Amino acid sequence: MELDYSQAGFTEKQIFNTAVKLLPTINEMNSIVKTRNWASDYASLLLPSEKTFLHQSHRVLKQVKADNFIVVGIGGSNLGTLALQEPLGKKIFYADTTDPDHLKSIIKQCKGKTLVNIVSKSGSTTETIANACTLLKELKNYEVIVTTDSGSKLDKEAEQNGWLVLEVPSRVGGRYSVFSNVGLLPLAWSGLNTTKLLDGAELMIESCMSNDVEENPAAILASLIYLNYQKNRVVFDQFLFSNDLEALGKWYRQLLGESIGKHGIALTPTVSIGSTDLHSMGQSYLGGADNKFYRIVNSKFKNSAIVPKNNLAPNLNGKSFNKIMNSISTGFQTALANRKKPFVSFNIDKTEEELGGLMQLEMVEVMLLAKLLKVNAFDQPQVEEYKKHTRKLLK
Repeated sequence: MELDYSQAGFTEKQIFNTAVKLLPTINEMNSIVKTRNWASDYASLLLPSEKTFLHQSHRVLKQVKADNFIVVGIGGSNLGTLALQEPLGKKIFYADTTDPDHLKSIIKQCKGKTLVNIVSKSGSTTETIANACTLLKELKNYEVIVTTDSGSKLDKEAEQNGWLVLEVPSRVGGRYSVFSNVGLLPLAWSGLNTTKLLDGAELMIESCMSNDVEENPAAILASLIYLNYQKNRVVFDQFLFSNDLEALGKWYRQLLGESIGKHGIALTPTVSIGSTDLHSMGQSYLGGADNKFYRIVNSKFKNSAIVPKNNLAPNLNGKSFNKIMNSISTGFQTALANRKKPFVSFNIDKTEEELGGLMQLEMVEVMLLAKLLKVNAFDQPQVEEYKKHTRKLLK
């Protein structure tokens, strides 16, 4: 993984002077990791080095063989899984929102035995319960595994029905839970090497716990988002130059949006896909207001397709699709730099280690950014507002 922040809009001195303010928080995180303090809000930092959940998921999948896998969950219960499964694993079905046409399509495609993984920390998420009840009525051959908090309504329902339950650590919020049973079970079924996934995340934890802020990528990135926000760059766009990384962008959108979007803070995460969105939003990106800060993520494609000889665009003859996409990304970055539009860029390989490391980096980054912005990175008090009104309407 390569990180370049030379076009981020600030000098290294400005960046590091901001990052130094995060040392007390970094030291607190270090202490939690060393003491294995599961009672802390930072408990998710312990997940990459905690092998219990890894062994649980592998043991379960040895016991339960299935032709299909459905994750019944929404938000933090499925976005992290989707972010990793799309670029790396075989197909998983996702029953998230209450779309009956989508649900019917899933049911029609599930031939043979289906593993239904109902994922909800609270155990009472409206969409999840509606989808789960419908699936269990309509599917003919299935096994149920529940992933939830101990003592939740769903936990009690599972006990009554004899369903297997995998617990989520109580202090690990949904958006930080991908390296727990929430993500590890479906990802292992999908064929990912979850050991390597955790290894990549654990290695990144070590980097992000460094007291040398010049070598701490999470402190640097958090500082850059903060500094650009102070310049009224309120839109933070994750620009991913690969279709199968779109879910990674959506996972990060939730991570940043729920963790930071409170007390009137205007920082808004968005997701763009290259090169598609350059043909609809490119004019706005380059010619619009200077209110955006970009994170550009480049990766190599597994398929090394070559453009055949043609007369329409001879300059493309013999060029690989990797070369074309990289040229478009580099061209966009050059245009941004020429217009003094700030951005950072990542070059990553689509492997379990690198994607696991990237997701862990982004989780620590958001925790540190919350400190700079003086908000709680772990609650989402306003989310309950619409849920409360929804429950009233459904009575």
